[in-house]
Amino acid sequence: PVDGMDETDGMDGAEEMNRMGRAGETGDVDRLLKRGVAYCIEGLVDRGVECYNEAIRVDPSRAECYVYRGSAYLNGGMPVPAIEDLTIAIMLDRTSADAYHYRGRAYSMAGEHEKALEDLGHALGLRPGDAEMLVSLGRAYGEMGDYQAALREFSRALVFDPTCALALIGRAAACGALGHLKEGLRDLDRALEISGSSLPLYMCRGRLHDLMSDHTAAIGDYTQAIACDSSHVQAYIARGCDRGNTGDYSGAVEDFTAALDRGGPEAAAYTLRGNAYSGLSDHEKALEDYDAAIAIDASCLPAFYGRGRALSELREYGRAIEDFT
Repeated sequence: PVDGMDETDGMDGAEEMNRMGRAGETGDVDRLLKRGVAYCIEGLVDRGVECYNEAIRVDPSRAECYVYRGSAYLNGGMPVPAIEDLTIAIMLDRTSADAYHYRGRAYSMAGEHEKALEDLGHALGLRPGDAEMLVSLGRAYGEMGDYQAALREFSRALVFDPTCALALIGRAAACGALGHLKEGLRDLDRALEISGSSLPLYMCRGRLHDLMSDHTAAIGDYTQAIACDSSHVQAYIARGCDRGNTGDYSGAVEDFTAALDRGGPEAAAYTLRGNAYSGLSDHEKALEDYDAAIAIDASCLPAFYGRGRALSELREYGRAIEDFT
């Protein structure tokens, strides 16, 4: 033995070094997880996944690493690798509410609704009253078409967190599906008060106004949505439809043109603009748009019908009959 150190001291020193090594690895993993979260928040999911990959390499037995990577896959719209990672996390730690929650959401995204309900129920058993999990459960029921159950879960979420905008939005959507339109509008108004200006909220409220045949109010909502994001194609299409419904065919033409300029669904947008030109009695331009729609999608029945009407107005009855048949 070296002077001043016996065999016991050597063993203690080795254990201390191992302990310090494990502590160093833990710190590395924590830093990698935090860095991965930062990348994902910035929308750099691939960079975030790289950090999670490295964290797993450093400590493959830590369930949290798989939860983070699984949630990144989930948010990137990749349910299959998300389910794989989250299953590993659950095998490593069966008390991880987050692992069950995210796997439930992944199952829902993959269309495996019964498995989704089972996992989300298990997550809530581990963490009762979690508003975010209740929102996920409400969405799962909504995707199954069980809007009453969805309404119940969104309402439960609001009991635990009355300011949960996602629960208000979800409950409004369920109300819309069930025909409770005024109640849905109240929820969306409240969500806007909480969240401030929001494109999804304006789009959702616009749709509810449409269901109530309040096209003027819907136009206002879609205009607000466009103010939030001037590249949002569906907002232009929705506003164009409502402008047509209120007789503003020139405004409708402008909106459908804007949708086409921004890469919107061409066959549908050309057909809708053709309808607007027909409303302006500009049947030649309407015919051009219907032709364009049919050239893109030969199965677009509304375009054939619109072209038939335009041809009738232009007294080309033989061609009109062909389109109607």
